[in-house]
Amino acid sequence: MENEYILSNQSDWDTAECICGNHAFGDGFCPCDAVGNQITPEAEWIAGLVVCLACGRIIDPGTFEIVGRNKKLVGVWFEAE
Repeated sequence: MENEYILSNQSDWDTAECICGNHAFGDGFCPCDAVGNQITPEAEWIAGLVVCLACGRIIDPGTFEIVGRNKKLVGVWFEAE
């Protein structure tokens, strides 16, 4: 299986677009843990990943590679505790 990547010029997250069509000015992206659960930016960000808040795809912001998916997030935006 070939690796999937989100669309971006890879120099600015404002240009990032998930393969589901979501972008920074749509539902957006949020820091997450290794399984795609949203975390606050102030929290210890060990995984260094972001999640697409429209489809739950987990993205490595360093490479823009899709590394997983949290299907519980599909179409649901929520505040981190």
